[in-house]
Amino acid sequence: YHFGSRDGLLLALHDRRMRQLDARRRARLDAVTAGQAPIAVRDLARVQLDTILELAREDPGFVDYLKLLGELVFVPNAELERAIERFEVTGTAAVRRRVQASVPHLKPATLARRLDLGRRFILMSLSRWARQHDGFAGRAADRLAGDLLDMITAMLTAPETGGD
Repeated sequence: YHFGSRDGLLLALHDRRMRQLDARRRARLDAVTAGQAPIAVRDLARVQLDTILELAREDPGFVDYLKLLGELVFVPNAELERAIERFEVTGTAAVRRRVQASVPHLKPATLARRLDLGRRFILMSLSRWARQHDGFAGRAADRLAGDLLDMITAMLTAPETGGD
C-alpha cells in the first residue's frame, strides 16, 4: 500500500472526509449560533447530522465512505480507533463545547460517554442505510434523519440516572 497498510489507507480517507465535513460544519455552526446565546441541543445535533447528510446527498464518494465507516465504528481495532479519536476537527470540537454548555446537568464523563455512543449509533445507522439504499434522498431518508435527530437529542438531554 502507498499508505503503509490498510489502516493507513483508512486513516488517510478518514482524514480527507473529516476535513471536508469540518469546513461545512463550521459554516453551519456559525449560522446557527449567530446572535443566539443559548442554543438548543437539537439545533446543535442538527448541525452534526445535516452536515453528513448534505454531503451524502451531493457526493456518491461520500456515500461509499459512509459504507466503510460503519465497519470502522463496529469492528474493534484499538490502534485505528485511537488514531481516529486523535483527529479532533475544529467544527466538531466547537459543537461539543456548545453542547456541554447546553446540558449543565450532565457530568463531563456522562456527556463524553453519551456523545461517543450517539456518534457510533448514528454512524452505524447511516452506514447501514448507505449499504441498503440508493442514496439519502426521499421521504424515507428524511424519516431516518428525523429519527436520528430525535434520538441524539433525547440521549443528550436526558437526566443522569447514576452509575458514574
